[in-house]
Amino acid sequence: MICLPLTLLLISERKSQDSSSTGCKGIGPSGRGAPGSPGKRGPVGQVGPIGPKGEPGSKGQKGEPASVSTIRELRNTISRLERSVNAAPTNCNEAAVSSGYYLISPLGLQGIPFYVYCKAGSSVSSVKRASIGHDSESEIATQKCEPHRCYRRTVTYDISMENIVRLSTLNGILKYNWGGSERDSYCACGETGTCIDNNYKCNCDKNSNDITTSDEGYLTNKDDLPVTEMHFGDTGGSGERGWHTLGKLECW
Repeated sequence: MICLPLTLLLISERKSQDSSSTGCKGIGPSGRGAPGSPGKRGPVGQVGPIGPKGEPGSKGQKGEPASVSTIRELRNTISRLERSVNAAPTNCNEAAVSSGYYLISPLGLQGIPFYVYCKAGSSVSSVKRASIGHDSESEIATQKCEPHRCYRRTVTYDISMENIVRLSTLNGILKYNWGGSERDSYCACGETGTCIDNNYKCNCDKNSNDITTSDEGYLTNKDDLPVTEMHFGDTGGSGERGWHTLGKLECW
């Protein structure tokens, strides 16, 4: 007996069946295997050369001129701004009804309006004052140093010095005195002869170990204003100390 593989046997039988007029063809199993897994991606190729520069685009159309309505609107805006400047009061007496911040323009159309705090009096007819604060209103201790005027305090106001000058045409010159006095090197008590020791021109000039002395008063001479610096000294001794305050600048 001869043994052959099944596939060959089917082929042999197919050939003999093909020679007859009847019968059916035999179909053998497929010899194709299952698909394999995909391979790895290859490396990125090199960047190609830069292409030629493109042609410039066509020139855009010319813009239309501003319309008549736009020009009219701009003119109206300028006119409103001019009226608002012209309408701004020149001082607190014109602006204020009660205490508060108001827009004023001391120089009218020649200046730029700015806000200032206006302080009203007890009655409607009383004078309203521009009250300008600063950073030296609270009680501040002086440094212990020698000799006279060795300590300095610079005053910074809440509005610009330019606007302060516009309010009152103030000058500001160097003065060696304190509140309530018009004379150099004097305090108010020195002018009135009421110091604790009349051998001195200010109460604070006399060293007193048992009492704390003070000098105070208003600076009303416009030539002395605004106060931009304060100088004190002669406080280097063990029993010497000093404090100072400066009130708001008021203009009317």
